[in-house]
Amino acid sequence: MPRMIKIRMTQTTAGIQNVIGFLPFALVLVIRKFGFRICFGFRYSNFGFMVAYPLGLYQSRFLCARIFTVPGVRAAGWILLAVLFFGIASCSPRQMAVREFSAVLQNGADRLEQDEDLALIEAALPANIKLAEALLAETPEDDRLRILLARLYGSYAFAFAERDLEEETLLPGRRPPAIESEAPEQAVRRYYRKGADYALSVLEARHAGCTAQLGSVSASEACFARFGKDDLPALFWYGFDLGGYVNRSRGSVKALSRAHLAEKAMKRVIEIDASFYHGGAHLFLMIYYAARPPMAGGSIEAATHHYRELTSMHGDGFFPADLFYARYVLYRQQDRDAFHRVLTKIVRHSVEPGPHTLLNKVAADRAALYLAAEDRLFP
Repeated sequence: MPRMIKIRMTQTTAGIQNVIGFLPFALVLVIRKFGFRICFGFRYSNFGFMVAYPLGLYQSRFLCARIFTVPGVRAAGWILLAVLFFGIASCSPRQMAVREFSAVLQNGADRLEQDEDLALIEAALPANIKLAEALLAETPEDDRLRILLARLYGSYAFAFAERDLEEETLLPGRRPPAIESEAPEQAVRRYYRKGADYALSVLEARHAGCTAQLGSVSASEACFARFGKDDLPALFWYGFDLGGYVNRSRGSVKALSRAHLAEKAMKRVIEIDASFYHGGAHLFLMIYYAARPPMAGGSIEAATHHYRELTSMHGDGFFPADLFYARYVLYRQQDRDAFHRVLTKIVRHSVEPGPHTLLNKVAADRAALYLAAEDRLFP
C-alpha cells in the first residue's frame, strides 16, 4: 500500500476515533441526569484533543475504568455504547427541534395568561394554534402538543369567539358584520369540538378502549375512574371543551346526550385536584348547573355550592366566579339589582398583574357587555 494512502487512512481512523470518543461524554451527561457516575480513561488524540476512551482501550489512571479491560465487560460496554449511538441517531434533529419548540409554546401559553392586552392575545392565539398543529404533524403522538391544542382551542373559543357570539345575540348590530365563511355559532362549536377531540385522543392513547366506554352511560363511570393525576390536563380540557360544544349545540340531541360526560369529567378533576387551572372545574360546574333547567339536571343550589368553593379558594381576586354567578345564577333568579351591582364592581375593579390577569381581563370585558345588554336580559 502506498505510503500516502496509508497516512490518509491513519488520519481518517484517528478522526473517527475522535468522533466516537466524544460519545462517552454524552453518556456521562445522560447517566449523571439520573444520579449515577462513571469513569473513563483519557489520552490525547492525534489532533491534540483530550478524548475519553471507555471500555479499556487504553490503560486509565482511574482504577474504576480498568474494569473495562475484562473482555466480557468490554463487550457489554461496546453494546451499551452502540445502543446509545443508535438511540441518538434515531432522534432526528428535526424531531428534537419540534420538541424544543413545543416546550416554548407551552411556556408561551402560560405567559399569555399573565397578560392583559386582549387585542394582542386575540390576534396571537390563532397563529399559535396553527403553529402547534404544524408541529403536531411532525410528531403526531406528542401528548404535550395535543393537550396544548385542546387548551388553546378552548381558551380562544371561551375568551373571544363566545364573546363575539354573545355580543351578536344580545346586542345585534353593535359589531360590524364580518366576512366569514361560517356563522359565529358554528365557529364556536368547531373550536370546542376540535379541542375536545385532541384531549380525548390523549386519554385514549393512555387508556386504550376508553373512547368506546364513553359511548355507554354505565361504562363511562369505569372509564373516568381510571384517570389519575397524570391525566389531569387532558381530562380537564376534554371536559371543558366538550361542555362548551354541548352548550352551543342545544339543538342537537346527539350533542346533548354527551353532556353527562363533561359533568363527570369535571367531577373527576375535582376529586383529583380541585385547584387545577384556577379551580376551573368548579367554575364549569357552576355554569353547567345554573344554565340548565331542573328537568335537565340544572340546580341553582348546586351552582351556588361551586361558586362558594371558588370564592373560598380565591377570595375576591378571581373575577370569572362573580361574572358567571351574575350571568347565570342571578339572571335565573331575575335579581337585577344584584346582577348590576356585581358586574359594575368587576368593571370598576382594576386588573392586577398575577396568575389570573388574562381571565380577570376577559371577565371585565364580558361584564361590560352584559351591563350594556341589561335591559335585554331583564325586560
